[in-house]
Amino acid sequence: MITLKAPDYLRIEVTRNQHLLYTTWLRQTSSEELRAGVLRFLQVIREYDIRFWIIDAHQLRSPSVADQQWILKEVSPELAASGLRKLARIGSSDVFQYIAYENIADKTHSQFLAKASFAQFTSLQAAQDWINMMD
Repeated sequence: MITLKAPDYLRIEVTRNQHLLYTTWLRQTSSEELRAGVLRFLQVIREYDIRFWIIDAHQLRSPSVADQQWILKEVSPELAASGLRKLARIGSSDVFQYIAYENIADKTHSQFLAKASFAQFTSLQAAQDWINMMD
């Protein structure tokens, strides 16, 4: 696993031979930081041909409506066009975070015909187990 350069509010790790991206939000972020971080993730997905992605978002609060709309407009089409197969999000027990993420995932599938599977978890182990499951 290699650790890539990232802003102080992110950790980005790639396991090249497994095409796995593991990202951690280290603290709550502003809208600008959230968007910059997500754009960095997209860059890594393209550069390293990422197929599996685990996002640890325990530290994040629910994204604003504007950020959700931005993700759907700017990020979802790129994710749908990428080789991404599975995205596992580790979150808190915050129901608003859960609903926001489910809404984004559902719209990404319906609007952009995304082939990737999306799921949410409360632990790293559960997310890893799901990523490693054969489809």
